[in-house]
Amino acid sequence: MVEECIDLARQLSQPHDGHDGYHVHMPLLFGSPGESESLVNMARYAWCMRNEIHLLEAGVTSPITSWLASLVNEAAKRSGSDRVAVIGMCLTGGLVFGLLTETKARAVVASQPSS
Repeated sequence: MVEECIDLARQLSQPHDGHDGYHVHMPLLFGSPGESESLVNMARYAWCMRNEIHLLEAGVTSPITSWLASLVNEAAKRSGSDRVAVIGMCLTGGLVFGLLTETKARAVVASQPSS
C-alpha cells in the first residue's frame, strides 16, 4: 500500500462538488502502509497474482477472492448501498477480476497508482 494508493483513498473520501465523498476500505494484503516492497517480495506477489488469474480462468474461487467478496458485501451493508466500486491497484490489481460476478461489485477497475 504505497503512498499514492493512500493519497487516492484520501481524495475519494473527501467531499467535493456537492457529494459527501465515498466510504473507502483499504484491505492491507501484505506489508505495511507506505512501505516500499523488495524485489523478492514483488516476485512472490506476482506469482500469487498469476495463480489468481489461473484460478479465475479455471472457474475456481480462491480463498482471497472469497474474503474480498465478503468485504464487498459488508461494505455495501454498512453503507446502506447496493453498489460498491472496487479498485485493484498494482500487483494486486488482478484480484478484482474475481469479483466481477459479485452482485454488489458494480464497478471493478484494475489500475496503477500515479502521482
